[in-house]
Amino acid sequence: MTRPALESPATSRIAFLDGWRAVSVLFVMVGHGLGALKLHSALPIDLSRLGVYIFFIISGYVITRLSLAERVRTGTFNQGHFVMRRALRILPPLVLYVVVVTTLSGVGDGALLAAFRALSFTCNMDIPFGHCGFIFGHTWSLAFEEQFYLLFPFIFMRRISFLAVLALLFALLPLVFDVPWLGKLTYLQAFLLLTLGCVYAVYQKRIEELLGKVPTILIVGMCALGILWFALDIGKVRLITAPLVPFAILLFVFAIPARFSWVERSLSFKPLCQIGLYSYSIYLWQQFFLMPGSADSLLKVCSAILMAVLIGAASYHTYEAYFRKVAHRYNA
Repeated sequence: MTRPALESPATSRIAFLDGWRAVSVLFVMVGHGLGALKLHSALPIDLSRLGVYIFFIISGYVITRLSLAERVRTGTFNQGHFVMRRALRILPPLVLYVVVVTTLSGVGDGALLAAFRALSFTCNMDIPFGHCGFIFGHTWSLAFEEQFYLLFPFIFMRRISFLAVLALLFALLPLVFDVPWLGKLTYLQAFLLLTLGCVYAVYQKRIEELLGKVPTILIVGMCALGILWFALDIGKVRLITAPLVPFAILLFVFAIPARFSWVERSLSFKPLCQIGLYSYSIYLWQQFFLMPGSADSLLKVCSAILMAVLIGAASYHTYEAYFRKVAHRYNA
């Protein structure tokens, strides 16, 4: 199945990726909903982590695809424009969430420090001051992404500079100050997922040709084993197989829709893609509505998920729309 050509300067959205975004945020909400209901063991795998890992792969792929399109269109890659586009996409919804939630929750008991941790993208580190807590804890995934975005321009341009060294040092901090429940495995996997997304975007045609020679049963089996990894207990097997998981997620996101047209059609279903457009804001707000003790019944969990979706949609079409318009100035 043919994918959109990277040589094209078009920056249009890819429908099935928006579908994956919707599925990913649904995984996160179901995982947190089960946690709120104290039903962690109801499913054998960590759906929330799986959802975030899918986000990582997509993020690495999309930023590289857009950067390649920019280079084709303009003949160069503008590092400043890249930073501004990412900032205008990530920061406005995050700032809105942090300000509103901090106001509603009060500023006592280290809430301001927790808010600072979220806004400084350090919730993937157990640094000596302040704790992110559950309400901002989910920004650990944003922290890994932002740290990777600092490195991306230098990797993309293959240029080493003083700023590149500083970006690398900051990106290495989670290895030193790792959060106990994340650990160094997640650091390795997060950056490998983002990197694999970038590599796939650059060499998409070659990789697809290579995968075309691999039997479908092997690809499906690799995906299944990668997903089953999330059900493993901490131990030597989990440690040894951890680096293989990002490769399995890559196949899950790109190879499975290519092999099974019904999967791609399902992921491209318009209502699902629409939720995918709102997925970032939904991801932010679901944490507030699904915090422990706030949704202790199935009805409350469903209501919490609905509220997160509605706020995400409202934010996307109103508040975020202005910043998307501003970001277009940096597409040239």
